[in-house]
Amino acid sequence: MIDLNQFSTAVEGLSQYVSLRGDESSDKITFHAPERAYGVVAEPKPANECYPDWFKALSRNGLADNAETGLDKTAAACQPLSDALSTGWVLPCPVDIKIEYNADANELDFYVYSDIRDNEDLVSVESNSVLQLGDKFPESLDGKVLIQINTPWVAETRDGFSTLITPAINRPDSRFTPFSGMIDTDNYPRMLNVVTLVDVPDGKTVIEKGTPFASIVPMRRADMGGVAKIESNSQREMDRLQTPHDSSNTYEERGYQKSGWVPKNTPSNEYEGFKYGYDE
Repeated sequence: MIDLNQFSTAVEGLSQYVSLRGDESSDKITFHAPERAYGVVAEPKPANECYPDWFKALSRNGLADNAETGLDKTAAACQPLSDALSTGWVLPCPVDIKIEYNADANELDFYVYSDIRDNEDLVSVESNSVLQLGDKFPESLDGKVLIQINTPWVAETRDGFSTLITPAINRPDSRFTPFSGMIDTDNYPRMLNVVTLVDVPDGKTVIEKGTPFASIVPMRRADMGGVAKIESNSQREMDRLQTPHDSSNTYEERGYQKSGWVPKNTPSNEYEGFKYGYDE
């Protein structure tokens, strides 16, 4: 099976690494990397600074005059979706990576392109067998390879925080499907690696530097798990719970934003036509 070491690589101390930013002692997460990687390897970015192009191209009322669809709103009107897009940090592909696969000969080659000389210790690609996923995996593995992309970034969190590595939230890419992993990065700083299935049509795939690979979300372990309370309520009680947030006024009257939404760390206006959050 895929073990923890394929999602991260142990680091013996952090003396040779420098922080992505200055003093981050009060932050939930710090990304470290060797100094020679700066300016060449794509850096992790706050998710609210790199919304995907498909989302930025939307206007909140962009379909209002579209008689063919009859839709008067786009996905940009969905506050929960934009909140999810702004969650955590985005881990990008560190450099251009070319993957070639000869299925007939079962041969797999990787090419890592970078301006750094002798960069094998900074960015590398390793192969894994798709057989590790077993014969019950619910996705066709034909024409796909299982690889591990090792980045130079070491994640370090405050005491009590772990780091979730998961496919880039609402940033789908048909070329690859990363797996999720959870690392206790407070007492075990780890290099962030991405284990992913890659589709190799016609035997070749190129993943460009900066392509969003994964979302990085620090999570307080004390808030994880626990016991969920499940209740059976009367219709009257269900009506009481839902009336303030009735979906009929969520978009037209911004009912959710007015009565239940809590502002997140999102930009006030990243693209023309839609303002994130609710503004009186």
